[in-house]
Amino acid sequence: MTPIYTEAVRRGACTLLLCFSFGASGAQTLAERELIDQWGYPDSLASHSGQTVMVLVVDVRRLGTIQRWQEELGARFPELRWLRIGDLDEPGPVDLARVRDTLQRRVPRGAAVLVDHERLWASSLDLDTRQPNLLLYASDGQLAGRWHGRWSDTLGDEVSLAVATLMALR
Repeated sequence: MTPIYTEAVRRGACTLLLCFSFGASGAQTLAERELIDQWGYPDSLASHSGQTVMVLVVDVRRLGTIQRWQEELGARFPELRWLRIGDLDEPGPVDLARVRDTLQRRVPRGAAVLVDHERLWASSLDLDTRQPNLLLYASDGQLAGRWHGRWSDTLGDEVSLAVATLMALR
């Protein structure tokens, strides 16, 4: 087992790209499931096939907690691709137009945030979205690392080592 795999992955989290049943659309993996960003554009993990991708999943009201992650890791690994997923952990109906409008006003233009109003990522991977969840995917689409928490130098070094190791394997 290589050091880039976290304990969660060793316990089998890398197999959590489960198939979901979406009625008439049939089975679809979490990676293939498209979400729409605040500008109306679709994206998915599968659309980044062949690339190393960091998926950041956090409650949409706590998006500010991912900024440091992206600044630090983005500076160290400019070739790393990003998927930012804003989880909507609110009971009851959600006004998606209002959420997207708020994101358009508060998030810089170049930073697309995919809105997960069905909580597919959080519920499928059992994520606590009150703090950032970092999910590192290898170019073959396999989950290579999983972390939870705000930026700290210690956690940042651990994640950086995993990203560097994974990118060196490409």
